[in-house]
Amino acid sequence: GKVKADEWRNTILVYPVALFEAWRIGESLPDEDAPLPKARSKVKAKEAHTAELFKKRRKKHAARQEIPETYFGAIEDTGASRSYADHYLNVLSS
Repeated sequence: GKVKADEWRNTILVYPVALFEAWRIGESLPDEDAPLPKARSKVKAKEAHTAELFKKRRKKHAARQEIPETYFGAIEDTGASRSYADHYLNVLSS
């Protein structure tokens, strides 16, 4: 079945602890990036699709904000962070 709102509320309370336990090395999170998915996996294909969709949406947003096209090169070079520490800090700040 579907997850109910109160189940999400309870899950989100323990999510930071679960992530820390899953990712920690010793007493802290590693200062490194998560490994890339295997080339022929479904995850790799989904990741590539999501990255393209993200770039299209950023370009569309930049065009609406009348940001110069020179900025579009920076959009092409931008990707999602694979850093364990960055992801964990985002989870804590939400």
